[in-house]
Amino acid sequence: MFTFAENPVTWVGLFVLLVGSTLWLCYELVRPLGRRERATHTALLVLSVTLTLMVSQATWPALIRIVPVWTLVGLFLALAVRFVYVLVDIRRSGGRNASVYAAHAALFLAMCWHLSCLAVRRGLAAESSDALADASAPGGTLWVLALVGLPFMVFLFGYSIGCLLHLVFAPAPTAGASGVPGASGASGECGPECPCQADASVGVRHARQGGVAVKALPLCPSLHPVGSTRYRLRELCDFALTFSLFWASAPIMVPVLPWFGALTF
Repeated sequence: MFTFAENPVTWVGLFVLLVGSTLWLCYELVRPLGRRERATHTALLVLSVTLTLMVSQATWPALIRIVPVWTLVGLFLALAVRFVYVLVDIRRSGGRNASVYAAHAALFLAMCWHLSCLAVRRGLAAESSDALADASAPGGTLWVLALVGLPFMVFLFGYSIGCLLHLVFAPAPTAGASGVPGASGASGECGPECPCQADASVGVRHARQGGVAVKALPLCPSLHPVGSTRYRLRELCDFALTFSLFWASAPIMVPVLPWFGALTF
């Protein structure tokens, strides 16, 4: 993908963003999580690790020798379908937090597009330099793929900017507000509509009245009070993933928008 000698800013920038997101997702996975949240964080970790390995020309060829590119496309397509299924299930049941899964589905579809472009480009480069030039001309294969990617690039850039705005301008958390739909306050218990889908393995917090335990509610594993440090780190992780994919995809857009080539330096 990139080399430090030719693209030092891009190489370092992507590496820092993606290593940071990978570490955060690993931290999230060691916390108590419901089944749906754990599956989501695992999928995002797979995406983050794959993007990290794609940054350098030293690691990317080694990865695709072990896992072919089209196998990776199939994997991320399956994960995108899974997010769509969760989205439909949430909407059908009248639950909340559906927009998060819609964004994840779009992110994983964008990854499928990105990998498909790399696979096609790699095949053309193996033929000849003329084949690569012809495919980049208007109407060529790479030109068409770049055109198809325009909506993905708009989404990736727009969503990453939204994450930055949430990161910077989120109000400070208020006492008693958990920031999680369905959760009953800052204590972190789950209400009936909490999106985490906590199960018995998550653990419980005993509510006490007069020193006597009167009720046990599952702890909310996805508690990120709006404006809290954990909330801002989650937004920073989402920014890192979406903006990194946007940045790494800039060379793919050159056949349609040549100025994108200036973004990798």
